[in-house]
Amino acid sequence: MTTGIQQYFNTDELKCGETVEGTISFITPEYYPHSLEVGMRLVFQEGERVTGYADIVEIYNELLAR
Repeated sequence: MTTGIQQYFNTDELKCGETVEGTISFITPEYYPHSLEVGMRLVFQEGERVTGYADIVEIYNELLAR
């Protein structure tokens, strides 16, 4: 688990059940080298509660790409 900064395209907030495109920047990507690949799904959580998902369609930080 890690913390990331989420930015959505064309909106500032996301409501329950909505789908949007955006970016996620990990605050400590050096702890997760070569751990992501296009097609993976990330789970968003607040503690044990799942709050959403992100499907990876592109990886901008080469350190993270498998």
